[in-house]
Amino acid sequence: MTKLEQYLVRKWEFWPQWLVHFPTAVFYFIMGLRARNFLFFTNISNDYKDCNIENSSKHFVYSKLQQAYFPITHLVKQGDAIDISLASFRDLAYPIIAKPNIGKRGLAANLLYSDDDLTNYIKKANYDILLQEYIDYSNECGIFYIRMPQDKKGLITSIGLKKLVAVTGDGRLSLQELLTQSDITLSEANTITNHYDLNKTILAKGQELVIEPIGSHNRGTMISSGDHLINDQLLRVIEESLQGLELYYGRLDVKYQNWNDLLKGNFKIIEANTITSEPLSIYDHSIPLFKKYKIFYSHIRSMYLISQQLKKGGRKRLSISEFIKYIKSYNTHLKSISTAQLKT
Repeated sequence: MTKLEQYLVRKWEFWPQWLVHFPTAVFYFIMGLRARNFLFFTNISNDYKDCNIENSSKHFVYSKLQQAYFPITHLVKQGDAIDISLASFRDLAYPIIAKPNIGKRGLAANLLYSDDDLTNYIKKANYDILLQEYIDYSNECGIFYIRMPQDKKGLITSIGLKKLVAVTGDGRLSLQELLTQSDITLSEANTITNHYDLNKTILAKGQELVIEPIGSHNRGTMISSGDHLINDQLLRVIEESLQGLELYYGRLDVKYQNWNDLLKGNFKIIEANTITSEPLSIYDHSIPLFKKYKIFYSHIRSMYLISQQLKKGGRKRLSISEFIKYIKSYNTHLKSISTAQLKT
């Protein structure tokens, strides 16, 4: 790549969203014309079924996964979340993850360390909550999986290796100095300041401390391509974990200790994202812009082909009015979560 191309690729993820996705929108428009329906994607996943926002429930997805492959998770309905403590859940221990049952891109996801943290989180929440076992495995990645409805076997199209926001101690500088030196800004959601004295805590030389435990790109996670790791053995263990869940198109966010463990089936799926998900390898700075959009195009084409097969099988797509109703409901829900998180 030329220096100009290198600069554009590094800054690409920070471009305005309309500009980033303009070429993608052109690809999508072409597929919509071929399908004779610009809502062709609405028959692919459970999200839009019956135009009911509840079908976007993370808890619904977890209930369909093989139990060995996802964290212990409890659904707390909004009306029931009063004076609750972890003693109510004997199979959970701090720290835990708390997040909305219906959310997006790590919105309002928190790592909680105590009943005080849990109480404060619940006081702000005006939505159903998932309380989830925190999986402290060393590594995390996003694995994109596609399967045509008529095929028994799918394929893995992308692996995005995640590097969480962290600092490494030198045995000399305080945690505050390390954060300043690393130009890391603590997010509002992060509770690290409640559990460490930033000015007095000194990490040992080589000791790493994860600052942002939520592995979301918009919360600072760095991503590199792991596409070279795709093989048949990985596909086998991923498809084993998906038995019971109808997933034709989506990304699994997975935590694991090391790659050999993952290939043996020792991993946890912490998120299963469907048609709104992206192949994370596009955020690797070494991938040229042209290839990024080529990846986008191939995934949109796969979405179109899956939709067409499902249509032939009799699965209907949403009407425009149904889709608008769903989007309004979903956006209102997300806005209420964002507003709740601003409460003191």
